[in-house]
Amino acid sequence: MARVAENRAAAQPSSRLQREKYARMLDAATKLGSAQQFDQVQMMDVAEAAGVAIATLYRYFPSKRHLFVGVMSQQIAGMGMLVERTGDTATSRSDAAAGALVTAMQSFMRRPVLGTSMIRAINSGYGPDAVEAARIEQEFAAVLLRAMAIEVPSDLERTLIRLLIQQWFGIAQSCVNDHIDREQAESDIRLACELLLAPMAAGRG
Repeated sequence: MARVAENRAAAQPSSRLQREKYARMLDAATKLGSAQQFDQVQMMDVAEAAGVAIATLYRYFPSKRHLFVGVMSQQIAGMGMLVERTGDTATSRSDAAAGALVTAMQSFMRRPVLGTSMIRAINSGYGPDAVEAARIEQEFAAVLLRAMAIEVPSDLERTLIRLLIQQWFGIAQSCVNDHIDREQAESDIRLACELLLAPMAAGRG
């Protein structure tokens, strides 16, 4: 069966059955992507593992890149649930952000092969497809805002959080590539939070 053109708009699940299939496809991609490198994961294998037709998989994920961006979105949603469950025990916004980002890094590095594929998927989008990377950044920012107990962020706070997220992805890339170890990655995250979020200590911008 011919694959769907990659530049088509991805469908979004609306019914309960569609949402169940959508979740199964992401779960299947997560499992396969945890054991195999990006280039080795085959869309047909994902469809079979999820129990859906290949046309259904391509309807929601026009390419493998779209699929792993979807996996990253699911991972961020899970991190958001963890933040809500643990509550805010940090003594400062910098500590709150660092706690959330270190937790995200620990989760990320439990499956480094999958982490590499997610980063590759996000970084390979360009032109109209770059909107997906922006969506991931927005979802990540929403989690950090909840962790930091910021309901209505100022322009400065939005900018600082965006820069912090970019730093996190760079640190994650270095860690999955074995350029730095996990201890150094966590130390770098905490330092990035301390430095980048210092303007918040003086009051809202």
